[in-house]
Amino acid sequence: MEELFETFQDEMGFSNMENDGPEEEERVAEPRPNLNTPQALRFEERLASLLNEQHRTVKELLEQLKMKKSSAKQQQEVERGKPQREKVHQTLILDPVQRKRLQQQMQQHVQLLTQIHLLASSNPSLSSEASTTRIFLVRFQILLNLKNCIFN
Repeated sequence: MEELFETFQDEMGFSNMENDGPEEEERVAEPRPNLNTPQALRFEERLASLLNEQHRTVKELLEQLKMKKSSAKQQQEVERGKPQREKVHQTLILDPVQRKRLQQQMQQHVQLLTQIHLLASSNPSLSSEASTTRIFLVRFQILLNLKNCIFN
């Protein structure tokens, strides 16, 4: 039986461990392949353990992703509720100096747009500029009408 074991070790590439190897207790501590298990099965076990480990890692990452998504959804829901309330309470309040400055700037814009429109409408090559200035003048007229409706 001893000779069979030594022959098997020689074929597998192991040296005679009893003669030049460490004591029996130290040999147990060293990782040795299981002689009863075929080598293909040992690789399958390693592969299976590696796959299980990766599967666990993927599961953990998936759980983390799910938690991040759920927390992000909760945060979005909270944020959706807040801005609506805040938007209702936000109003633009101008002091008299700001109101006067804004009124002057609006008058200047209207004057410039009117002048550009009059100059561009007489020249056929500037028809696109004339139509653009006309659109802005119409928008200013709409804003003026809204202001008059609100404050009168």
